[in-house]
Formats: sequence, C-alpha cells, structure tokens
Amino acid sequence: MNDLPQSKIGLNKTVCSSLNLQQYQAIELLLIGKSDVEVGQLVGVESDTIWQWRNQNPEFIIATSALRAAVWASSVERLRSLRDQALGVVEKAVDRGDEIAAIALLQALGSQRDY
Repeated sequence: MNDLPQSKIGLNKTVCSSLNLQQYQAIELLLIGKSDVEVGQLVGVESDTIWQWRNQNPEFIIATSALRAAVWASSVERLRSLRDQALGVVEKAVDRGDEIAAIALLQALGSQRDY
C-alpha cells in the first residue's frame, strides 16, 4: 500500500470524511480501470472488500461518483481546448491548399446536419 503514488486525481477528502486512505486509493485505482482484484492487491485488502465498498458502502459510492464526475468535467474541458487547436491546424492546412485536409473537412461537415 505504501508503494502507491500520491494522488494524481485529487479527490477532496471532505466529500466523505469517514473513508480511510485505502478507500480513497481504491477509488482512484478503480477510476483508471483497475479490476477489483488488482485494486485489492495494491491497497492491501481482499477483492471481495473492494466489491463490497463499490456496491454496499454509500459513502464509497458517493465519493466514486463525485470523483468520476470531476474527472469527466476536466476531460471535457481539455477536449474543448484541443478542439480549438485542431480547428486552427485544419484551417492552416486548408489555407495552404492542402487538398486532403480540405476533402476531410468537407466529409466531416457532410456528416453533420447543423453546420
């Protein structure tokens, strides 16, 4: 358990103050796609315990949902930023006369109904 890296996701521990460190670590590991077995091994509990936390512990469930929503919101903002950058790249390519970029743009626009 002590070999785990510091939190990179940053769950606010005031969300559910009764959760212990193992539970906070488990939440972060679950949200990056680790299985119950993997999480149990990493935090030092049985996989059945992870299952119980995920399915029967209301505070664990609430904290997991809160963190999932925060991660999703952050990802959406990053994607919006990348979208603007990507449009700039496509615009420059079309301005340079890049026929492949122009055709790809027209095809993408053709698949949209309200442009």
